[in-house]
Amino acid sequence: MTIEQLENCRSAKGEIESLRERIERIKSDRERMTQSITGMPSGKNNNQSRIEELTVKLMELEEQLADKLWQRETEIKEVEAWIETLKPYQRNVIRLRYIEGRTWRQVQRRTHYSKDGVLFINRSILKSLNQTKPKTVE
Repeated sequence: MTIEQLENCRSAKGEIESLRERIERIKSDRERMTQSITGMPSGKNNNQSRIEELTVKLMELEEQLADKLWQRETEIKEVEAWIETLKPYQRNVIRLRYIEGRTWRQVQRRTHYSKDGVLFINRSILKSLNQTKPKTVE
């Protein structure tokens, strides 16, 4: 686990929601286009070729978005698995701050710890992350 992964978790959740919405819009657009294509008379129609081309592009975009969605969900699962290894009081602070995006004051109120207490918990966890990070040899 890295500090960067932890900090990116909240944005990943927002991105997942956005990706799901985009995928649903694409599916809806693709369905409408498919209905247009099947309802058209057969023959060499330039508009039909364009619609088919757009349908293929929509399917490719949907696949790319699904891959990105899977990647972000996997990242969140890794963070959540790491959080589960922490002590309960540490889990609360980390979840509230990094997963839910709460301010330090909100974390303090929800946990009933002092401001110094929540900051100490956070610093100790981040320090342990830095200590466990593999060192690069140059």
